[in-house]
Amino acid sequence: MKAKNIRSEWSAEELAAHLNGERQRVFNLLVQRQAQQLENTAEVHRTRRDIARMLTVARERELARLRGLGPQDLRPVMAQLEAKLCETVRLARDRSSDVSKGEAKALKRQIGRLRGILKEKESAS
Repeated sequence: MKAKNIRSEWSAEELAAHLNGERQRVFNLLVQRQAQQLENTAEVHRTRRDIARMLTVARERELARLRGLGPQDLRPVMAQLEAKLCETVRLARDRSSDVSKGEAKALKRQIGRLRGILKEKESAS
């Protein structure tokens, strides 16, 4: 599967459905591999790459949607992400859940991208 085909042929709902299906498929493949019943172990790698392609397309669509919003609409989204970041950092620090520091880093990157989009919007105004 190619990202170009995903972009052109799948709607957001189809993308979400395929993503859930592929995640379930990876789980099943890993179980089979652990039980030594999987003949082609490269299938796990291929399926994970397909998931990564789908997530990339989903993120591209999300960024395009955010770029289409005005500054007044972006601020609540940024506030929501910052609140989520605070909670994630707290959980990672307390180690009371499976939240990792990597998730906090990912949220920080998202907030940084959103700040960049917001700066573009404000400077264009």
